[in-house]
Amino acid sequence: MPRQNRVQFDNAVYHIMNRGIDKNDIFFNNKSYEIFIELLDKLCLKFDIKIHAYCLMTNHFHILLQTPKANLGLFMQNLGSSYAQRINKFVKRDGPLFRGRYKAKLVVDDCYFLNLNRYIHQNPYKIGLDIDDYLWSSYRTYIGVDKKKFWLDTQFTYDILAINNDYSCYKKFVSSSVKFSPII
Repeated sequence: MPRQNRVQFDNAVYHIMNRGIDKNDIFFNNKSYEIFIELLDKLCLKFDIKIHAYCLMTNHFHILLQTPKANLGLFMQNLGSSYAQRINKFVKRDGPLFRGRYKAKLVVDDCYFLNLNRYIHQNPYKIGLDIDDYLWSSYRTYIGVDKKKFWLDTQFTYDILAINNDYSCYKKFVSSSVKFSPII
């Protein structure tokens, strides 16, 4: 049975996720995370992608993104294949890195968007890490610790929350006890 085509249209917002084949690691050390971020720098510019939140974990990643030009497939094809090629060369491995095609869930309302944003930033908690110290997510940018990348749009989230770039309000929002597990 052929796989279904992705729903793509201008300004669509998606929750993107992929993990390593057999749940194996896709990030091996700080340099591998840096390679992924460098690719986001390059490909977000090339494909005009806005990222609203991301978290890179050892064996998977989450990205909440917007596609002004309805080009999710091209962006993800370039990101996935470029990262796999660079990492395979870097760690001297061969073969597929990801379990398969990335998952993409269309985000249709602000409530779902905010819950995904919180869920993505809470990911390090699940393995006992402090999100304030976790380097491989957009959370530290949201709370004013890290410098903002040109492709990371924090303002959209702040506007929905009506917090006017108040970092302490955003921290409270993320640390709230609301449990959310997206179906993807």
